[in-house]
Amino acid sequence: MGNRRGDEGVGQRPVDEGGRLRQHGAEPEIRTAFAPAPGRRRHSGDSLGNRGGSGPYPRAPRRCSCLAARGEPVITKEQIAHFETFGFLVLRQAFSPEEIERILSRYEHIRLGQTPLIEEAADGKTVTRAYEYVVETDPELAKLAEDDRIYETIEQLLGRGFIWTGSEWISGRSQAPWHADRQDRTDLYYTTIKVHLYLDLTKKETCALRVIPGSHRSPFHETLMPLLHEENVRPYGMDGPSIPCYAFESKPGDVIFFNQFLLHSVFGSLENERRYVALKFGARIRNEDDIAALMRYKPDGRILKPHEAFVTSKSARIKGMVEAFVEAR
Repeated sequence: MGNRRGDEGVGQRPVDEGGRLRQHGAEPEIRTAFAPAPGRRRHSGDSLGNRGGSGPYPRAPRRCSCLAARGEPVITKEQIAHFETFGFLVLRQAFSPEEIERILSRYEHIRLGQTPLIEEAADGKTVTRAYEYVVETDPELAKLAEDDRIYETIEQLLGRGFIWTGSEWISGRSQAPWHADRQDRTDLYYTTIKVHLYLDLTKKETCALRVIPGSHRSPFHETLMPLLHEENVRPYGMDGPSIPCYAFESKPGDVIFFNQFLLHSVFGSLENERRYVALKFGARIRNEDDIAALMRYKPDGRILKPHEAFVTSKSARIKGMVEAFVEAR
């Protein structure tokens, strides 16, 4: 079952014979959450984030809002098709090393400001710390929610009127068996997207995020239900780490957008912590069924109550994401 975007069409940027985007004059000043490194060049790659720009899916450059006024999309029509078909999209090196350092500098502020949700190993040692509302409550991190590289990509994937559904900062070494953030298959029609901005290097065998392409779609999603949350289950004659998948091997600054019905996991061991900031979004709410779908995702009801810091934000983009939610209720 396909993903539902808004009614607006998405234009396709001109491409040359090799499938690469043609340039439109001089590169404009970039509107980003943090100032980019001077002289930083655009990067290109395919929709799996492979560098080099020779593939059929050129990666969107960082860009300013003036391009939106000219009707030019952040990501290509092919990248949108990739997301809808496979359930995820990778943007390599979307954030510069300098930007990542500034994001990491906020950790101490976050750590002192709230008590994390803690996952412990059998020996009692902490393996994961999860800090909620980090983007909403930190003025610097809040800029990520309206950054072109995230906001406008989400707008192309979900359509206008999309909503904000939360954020978190994850730090730890834990593994995670195959699971989907959302599991009620009756809600497959309603799309929510999670964005991971990675702050550390990961490889397949050292806690890289693994996804099963296309597992957000029916009937494939239902077929894979025997895998969910079972660490030692072998319904297909192999253990969890052996399941065919795409491993998102990340470097600091890489970003992955994925449908929250997509099955994903983390396996292997990591000497240092794996850290990432997660931002979450939902499609425009059109009726009570959509609200019910969100409630099944977060039964405690908090998802229906945007954080006060975003409700009172002076950012037009942030207020738009929150007001669309409040009005729908």
